[in-house]
Amino acid sequence: MIRQLVLTTLFILSGSGAALAGDFQDLEYPKTIERDEGSLQIHHPVIDAWDDYREVEGWIPVEVTLRESGSVYVGAVRARASTSIDLAKRVVTLSEQRVTEVVFSQTDVPQAARDLALDAVSSEPHVVVLDAMLGVLADDFKPPAQSRNPGLLNDQPPRIVVTTQPTQLLLIDGQPVLAPISGTGLNFVVNTDWPLFQHPESGNWYALNEGAWQTQSLLATGGWNTTDQLPDDFRQLSLGDAWKTIRDAYPPRLPEHEPAPFVVSLEPTELIVVDGDPKLSAIGEGGLEYVTNTSADLFRLNGRWYLLLAGRWFDSDALDHAWRSVEKLPSAFSSIPETHARARVRAYVPGTIESMVAMMEATLPQQRVVSEEDAARLNVLYAGTPQFEPIEGTNLERALNSPGYVFRHNNYYYLCHDAAWFMAREPDGPWSPAYRVPEAIYDIPATDPAYFVTFVTPVAQEQAKPKKAVFQYNSGYLGAFTTGVTVVHGTGWYYAPWIWYDPIGRPVYWSHPFTYGWHMRGYGTYSDRFYHYGAHWSRQTIAIDNTPVGFGNSAYDPAFQDPRLARRGYDYSTIDENRNAEYVRTLNADDDYYADSQGNVYRHDDGQWSQHTGNGWSTMAELERQYGGSRYGTVGEVEAPQQQRQAYKQNPEDIERMKRYHERRARSYNIHGYVTVYR
Repeated sequence: MIRQLVLTTLFILSGSGAALAGDFQDLEYPKTIERDEGSLQIHHPVIDAWDDYREVEGWIPVEVTLRESGSVYVGAVRARASTSIDLAKRVVTLSEQRVTEVVFSQTDVPQAARDLALDAVSSEPHVVVLDAMLGVLADDFKPPAQSRNPGLLNDQPPRIVVTTQPTQLLLIDGQPVLAPISGTGLNFVVNTDWPLFQHPESGNWYALNEGAWQTQSLLATGGWNTTDQLPDDFRQLSLGDAWKTIRDAYPPRLPEHEPAPFVVSLEPTELIVVDGDPKLSAIGEGGLEYVTNTSADLFRLNGRWYLLLAGRWFDSDALDHAWRSVEKLPSAFSSIPETHARARVRAYVPGTIESMVAMMEATLPQQRVVSEEDAARLNVLYAGTPQFEPIEGTNLERALNSPGYVFRHNNYYYLCHDAAWFMAREPDGPWSPAYRVPEAIYDIPATDPAYFVTFVTPVAQEQAKPKKAVFQYNSGYLGAFTTGVTVVHGTGWYYAPWIWYDPIGRPVYWSHPFTYGWHMRGYGTYSDRFYHYGAHWSRQTIAIDNTPVGFGNSAYDPAFQDPRLARRGYDYSTIDENRNAEYVRTLNADDDYYADSQGNVYRHDDGQWSQHTGNGWSTMAELERQYGGSRYGTVGEVEAPQQQRQAYKQNPEDIERMKRYHERRARSYNIHGYVTVYR
């Protein structure tokens, strides 16, 4: 039998002891409370509403036994509580718990039983693990909208290159932006993450590839040749500290082994490297196979290839043919075992438990608090005189020549920085916290590079001295968007970089959030692929004169988040080991109860579901046979009113809903739907 992960209850139990701030309840289910008039047995709650993640509501199945008569009454308590989420610690503080309704399956329930049921909930504040809350969500739970105005995301594929030999990707953000290096005859390409140079005198290009120099006269072609001969201008670069990478690779030497060749691309591109001919292995059901000799999520089903990129599925009839967006993913993908090495893709398979949790995660709120002093320290830079252009579909203008996201509206200026809003009367400040922003901000379309700012909202103003502003944001700010069935990373749209040349021809360049292709390469190999999650992260490098300069650096700004953080998800160790151990120790296989949206109580026993009626427990099949008639519409064994026959007729969707809830409670969740299954 599956060992279920017993979760800290949604509502603290009377008489069990109040939790100290930051502590977790060590509760096992069912939990029994003894009173003079009888006993109360409490089972797992089922959360079916969580309004803006501030008010949570759900049913708690209960069994009341009156001491004097020995009678047992089965029902459900509907309770509501205020919630405050600390996503960094992955905990939820609940307060102001109250009962809103009590229902029993029997009629003529004594008042003593009803009063005892009310004791299931007290108003004592307490803390629970966020993942415990996610584990008891009703299967048809609908998370709050991630955005006020969901944008139109692009699901068309980028350029996809599949190769069967070691290959790298040299990606340039559009046409090369050349920065002349003073004191030399070299140009440096600033809109790529490779050390790439042009030598105009010879007409050659030079790239540093894994410590070896390679050259070619035509940029966007293959056949780059390894060389130990460089123009004398490179010697000048090797003399100082500004070009440390060049200094370490000078003088040029022929390597013992040729570095892997690279593909040059001037557009969003994904490179899929397969180690030789694809090796296929069965996975799940329905004939689904996956390619074992690649790090990419590449599958084959019924003669077609399927590829997962940035949360989106693409398919093709051949690896070297055109790829297209998958409108409906075959059901075979949902059969991928949850313990398989490729189980990570289940978070992007519509209808799976993991995809639902991933959508939940993407909508969970985070907070940012800023003070007047924080705002006063802001320094927004512009390349030249501030320039603004209209944002399509709004009455806003966005700054063009600043790496900061500055907007002009009715002669006021608004800056989104570090998941907070600031305002000023001049484009360069001084800045103060923006306690409200124009509604037009939330009309910015996904086709605009500033779309991510629509996920940051002013929510409160702290009255403490000094005064502070509170902002709320979710994963949309960091580039993870819900589609209604799954989560995708990046908008899918390509945003052209901003490029400007000063009067003597020196370029200024920065990019905007991207979805495909950029992988935080540094100067090492290109083998570590974070393409699923390289969605939003903009390099935003400004290059002036002869040296690339990082522009800013921030813990909150998505422009400077390492994509690998999104790949790993939040650090689950923030729930310290002792607390997590207590959490896992509550594993129990004896609490298989469920309450539906009307408060009807069911239990799972010996592989089947039973419902409690006024006559006791009966399996769903028994109830249908007695009252509902068969699936073919014949009258059941008992002549019953139509309403009762309909109530007891089995609904396969209801059974599946209870089954999925039961299965989900057997798991511990982490960010983006990653799970640990306890058996």
